Amino acid sequence: MKAKNIIPFLLPFTLLFNSCGKSASKNSNSSESNSNHNEQFKLVNAIHNFTQIKGMYLDENKDLPDIKAIYTLNADNSISELGIFEITDVNTGKKVTKSSHELYSPRYIFDTKYYILLYFVNSHNMIKRCPFITIRKSDAHLACLETKEDFSIYEDAINFNSEKTFIVFRDSDKLYKLDLSTDQFEKNSLKRIIEKTSKESVFEFQPNSLGDIITYSRSGGGDLVKIINHNDKIQPLNTNLHGYEYLDGPSGFGQNFYFLKYNNNFGIVHYKLESLEKVGDSFNHKIIHSTLPEVNKLVKTKRSIFAYSEEIFIDAMNSNNSQTLKPVQITKIAQIQGSSHALFILGTNTSGQTLIEKYDINSKTFTTLIQPDKFSITYMNVNDNGDLNFIANRYADNVQIFALLKDGKNESDLLIQKVTSKEKINFVSLN
Repeated sequence: MKAKNIIPFLLPFTLLFNSCGKSASKNSNSSESNSNHNEQFKLVNAIHNFTQIKGMYLDENKDLPDIKAIYTLNADNSISELGIFEITDVNTGKKVTKSSHELYSPRYIFDTKYYILLYFVNSHNMIKRCPFITIRKSDAHLACLETKEDFSIYEDAINFNSEKTFIVFRDSDKLYKLDLSTDQFEKNSLKRIIEKTSKESVFEFQPNSLGDIITYSRSGGGDLVKIINHNDKIQPLNTNLHGYEYLDGPSGFGQNFYFLKYNNNFGIVHYKLESLEKVGDSFNHKIIHSTLPEVNKLVKTKRSIFAYSEEIFIDAMNSNNSQTLKPVQITKIAQIQGSSHALFILGTNTSGQTLIEKYDINSKTFTTLIQPDKFSITYMNVNDNGDLNFIANRYADNVQIFALLKDGKNESDLLIQKVTSKEKINFVSLN
């Protein structure tokens, strides 16, 4: 990544550290660095004019290929590297702004309803118990989310609720819930919910809009399915509720949990969509659709839930509309994501070329957004408004690109930037 035209760092917003370090002097809010006692540092707002940023993403640093750095996609389509620390040398008193990768490496970016969260590797070595930096969307206020213990977050052990106000993540042997349901930062927003015992280990979990969590565990005594409500009270459930995939409901159904259940009867597999519907502090079991075709994944929109396989998909919330749907050119589905009014389908055609189609839920029509002869697409992301971005290799010059396409536009409106990352980029849309 060649990050040209780096924008100077500005400091227009108040800083909050929640006592994450010691002050160097009466006029300094700097924290002491655990790795270099000759330097002190404070968090600075290096996000220049936050409202003018289209997105944030992780990529390899241009000078240190093995280290990740944070980049912003700006309103003028330029790319800037995001540095978020101001270093003060305690011997000279001089202040120097450094990029984040020079201190410790960012790992993930999380886009939630009110905040952008930046998660850093081994951050406790630099800012005491501060693995998360939060950026409040309303005013770009930066804060340290203080924690009392060390933990590691892995992308495949994270779940958001439908409103993106609760995050649940698993360390190797503990389950945590992060409450971001208001735009006012709370010190106690991070809670340890459940710990691994010698008899059971949680490996599937999903929060709903209220912060209740469904967990699926395996133990020596068999499979265990539980609800941990927002007050941390545990409600055991019938173990036969385990399915392929749990999912919280779309808007309007966000208090409930949905899951695919399958039965193998003499080699014939039957699928159905079931739910746990919130009634007071309890959950009632309900069958939503009992005659699904062979599907094993779920995707949601604001008005429905669709089930899909590598070949077909179906509106699983509407038992009266059981028509199975196949994309026009895609013969093997790799990924489906939903917006408020459409499904976006990434897959390959009969020749193995990648393309993206859109299914409009209202008109029930397909449109090919990205034709199969342009890009080898490896990853797709869609926000609620239908803005599409993807990572791909461009056939014309074999260059890896990052592309952004507003909903309803065609390929001529693609915004394309070259990237150099050898790994999947985690993109966050800020619009």
